Amino acid sequence: MTVCLDLNDHKRTFPQSNKDKMLSILALLLLAFWSPTAHTVSLGRFPVSITSAQLNDIARLDPFAPKPQHRTFMVSIFELVEHDCKAISSPYMPPLTAAYEDAKFSAYGVPEGTFPDLTIKVCQPTTKPLSNQRTNKVVLFSGALGTSRYLYSALIATVASRGYTIIAVDHPYDTDIVEFPSGKTIIGLNLTDEQIPLAVETRARDLSFVLDHLSRTTKSCPGRPIQAVAFSHSLGGAAAIAALRDPRILGALNLDGSVFGPAVNASTNKPVLLFGHDGKNRTTDPTWGELWPHLSGWKAEVELVGSAHYSFSDWPVIADEVFGGVENLPAEAAELIGKIGGERMTEILGSYVTAFLTLSFGGKIDGLLKGESKRFPEVLFLE
Repeated sequence: MTVCLDLNDHKRTFPQSNKDKMLSILALLLLAFWSPTAHTVSLGRFPVSITSAQLNDIARLDPFAPKPQHRTFMVSIFELVEHDCKAISSPYMPPLTAAYEDAKFSAYGVPEGTFPDLTIKVCQPTTKPLSNQRTNKVVLFSGALGTSRYLYSALIATVASRGYTIIAVDHPYDTDIVEFPSGKTIIGLNLTDEQIPLAVETRARDLSFVLDHLSRTTKSCPGRPIQAVAFSHSLGGAAAIAALRDPRILGALNLDGSVFGPAVNASTNKPVLLFGHDGKNRTTDPTWGELWPHLSGWKAEVELVGSAHYSFSDWPVIADEVFGGVENLPAEAAELIGKIGGERMTEILGSYVTAFLTLSFGGKIDGLLKGESKRFPEVLFLE
């Protein structure tokens, strides 16, 4: 199953931003942390391919860029490989991103050299598909403020392996680092509270542009309009709610994200699932309480006991592989990642996200979405 996406965009080049003391620092970090003989750690094996592409929206200026320039961002496309494939070990992150994340998370007790050593096993197709059938249904993913799309790769690959084409977006200037194929990097800004609604709106427009781009490049499936569902984390969850105004986006799964800006009062009859960490609900997050009455379609609010904000990322899996389990995390990191291990988090999120996608694309309502489950007692249904 292949989405009709023109990947030639990765060949485009764009003007360099101020060259950067930061780029020089990153290069030094890379030399310090990486060596070709380093011991690698795999975060799992998945029957999916992962391709990166650079997209350029020439109709829109980037509201956060220091000088006028078109909105340009990076995406990763995760696709199930349905036929023979060659298993390959791929770097979890590109080198400059890995070096940056090493420096960033060392403050939380994560050992230096962790990210350059991480790999993920994926598929490289060895035969051509048996048909040219393309899908007009895609899933969009947007991560937390200041968090690279790469920190969700194992989670996204888990869902993609269940039959979905997923496009994960890095949003420049509110993602901590965005690395382009040319070697250019954009380092995230320290956004003020007043700028957050603009960041949400910009992300929502990024998600819609991905669908615009797909519609233009869908040569093999004419007459089949693109449809999408968004599942996203934190600020990305807010963007998913905001993006519901796009008629092509059929539903939104908000993983632990407060809602900012006009979206909190936007009415929709599309499916919405609010999936909060331990203690996050409409009582403790007023934005969820404000949003709730405006949701007139299928909706549910659940809370995951034992989880924390970054349980909804690859951090529990990384903790399992690097620290031997979340129980061995440094104290600074433990409160951000929670008490649920990577294997269990993958099982929980893979199951609930898949159930929600099935519902939103017009399928039957899975029993997991009807109430609490003996299989997943950690998931509390609040509504």
